[in-house]
Amino acid sequence: MFIKRTIEEKIKQINKSFPALIITGPRQVGKTTILKECMETDREYITFDDLLIRKQAEEDPALFMQKHKGKLLIDEIQYVPQLLSYIKMDIDEKKEYGKFWLQALNNFI
Repeated sequence: MFIKRTIEEKIKQINKSFPALIITGPRQVGKTTILKECMETDREYITFDDLLIRKQAEEDPALFMQKHKGKLLIDEIQYVPQLLSYIKMDIDEKKEYGKFWLQALNNFI
């Protein structure tokens, strides 16, 4: 059963007005669920719970960003904080609204 949440409209507004969106909060409160429910079909979902994907991003963040050029939903970004510099560079260069959706634990920021 799908429950419509009021935050959905905010996500859509932010997506049209800013290059990045981050949702933080404690574990198991629905951060990833709400982002996945709002996700467009052309947005790639990446989770750093996957140790192989996490290792790739940690070892070569520039190559990781080259491989994932489209719109991204990155789950558990707190595991690879060095990737944020590359996200910032992408935002500064391309100025593309709605490109990055990030999810992290609330103690990340």
